[in-house]
Amino acid sequence: MSNKPETIPPQSDTKIFGGGGGSGKTGYDVALGVQTKLWESQNKSTSIHGTATYAQHLGGPYGNSKPNYGGGIGVRFNF
Repeated sequence: MSNKPETIPPQSDTKIFGGGGGSGKTGYDVALGVQTKLWESQNKSTSIHGTATYAQHLGGPYGNSKPNYGGGIGVRFNF
């Protein structure tokens, strides 16, 4: 048995998210995205985040849509 204190791994500043749904008859919608921290002030009160997204409809009676790409930058300030 060790007397070392447990360490908690640092949390990642990157988040990956996605979703989708549909059926073989109507087609499927898919969406994926990622958000990551680009910069943070020394006192951690202000940070800048970047986001990138992708969405597309696949299959169904009208076929595949063109891919839809997006991105953005946000600023977060904690009072």
